Amino acid sequence: MKPLQGNVALVTGSSRGIGAAIAKHFAELGASVVVHGRDTVAIEAVRSSIDRAGGKSVGVAGDVTSFALIERMRAEVESRLGPVNILVANA
Repeated sequence: MKPLQGNVALVTGSSRGIGAAIAKHFAELGASVVVHGRDTVAIEAVRSSIDRAGGKSVGVAGDVTSFALIERMRAEVESRLGPVNILVANA
């Protein structure tokens, strides 16, 4: 069993750079990962990379300063992966 198996990790600003590296590392450790950013193409690239490597991910685009987006993101993530129990505020 991988050390983060059964966990759901949300990494804001994970469509590129350090955030993408963190998201990919969490996936390697077994977590399901929420890839977040503003660029849907970049989000999909990171998400696809995670999924191709055998991980599980969901992509969410938007501005985390918007309460409406945060609530939508929470509802979508919980319905698809379960509740978030690892949060990295990278954005």
